[in-house]
Amino acid sequence: MKTLKSTLALILLAAILVSSFCFPACAASAQSITYLEDGSYYITTITVFPSAQNGRAASSISGQKTRDYYSSSHEKLYSLSVIGHFTYTGNTATATNADYDYSVQVSTWSFVRGSASCTGASATASATFRHLTATAPASVTLTCSADGKLS
Repeated sequence: MKTLKSTLALILLAAILVSSFCFPACAASAQSITYLEDGSYYITTITVFPSAQNGRAASSISGQKTRDYYSSSHEKLYSLSVIGHFTYTGNTATATNADYDYSVQVSTWSFVRGSASCTGASATASATFRHLTATAPASVTLTCSADGKLS
């Protein structure tokens, strides 16, 4: 009986240790949905990337903001993401680097061009997608507040 209790205690201790190391490394995310007049919509997801803080307050943060575009019949068409890197002091924030990524899920849509830029505390990705003969501009902006919150 004592051996069983010791074994269970060791298993519980191992589970606590594993969870304390794994969960902080997971990225945090938040989502919202925006509906457009034609019945289509996009889902915006903000993901904050984990960072090593080494016991001191973080002064930099990185994250990604993705917009997944859907038709009015709920078919995912394409996605555009901005990946931003920021520094912040508590009084100000500055975007230090921006990149973009995209994907196209439907064969009648294609990617034409894209770019990413930083202005102040914001990182922006802009792109143009094509559906048959019509083009669709898309953009997404990730902003960092002075206290390191991404929106």
